[in-house]
Amino acid sequence: MTACKSNCKNIATALEIYASDNKGRYCRNLSVLTQGNYLKTIPTCASAGKDTYSDTFQMQVNPDNFTYCCGGNYHAKAYSGFNGKPDNFPQYSAGQGLVDHP
Repeated sequence: MTACKSNCKNIATALEIYASDNKGRYCRNLSVLTQGNYLKTIPTCASAGKDTYSDTFQMQVNPDNFTYCCGGNYHAKAYSGFNGKPDNFPQYSAGQGLVDHP
């Protein structure tokens, strides 16, 4: 799960750099980050063994914002004892930053 949280932070950093290069606008999908050399590849969640972030990525305008998460239920054991469903965590948004548990 630590690697997944690190992936979320790395994607967010790439999104912020992209936005600063593009008049404050975020990209419409994460694959743009690899085309513009902001990331070499979209990271894979170690627990899932695949990219779990791209399908959940959403970008909004007015105000500019983005959200994404590790889509699925790949970290359920790490969330035992928390209230709420462990699906789609960790999450990241431009407004809140990393939300690492339900």
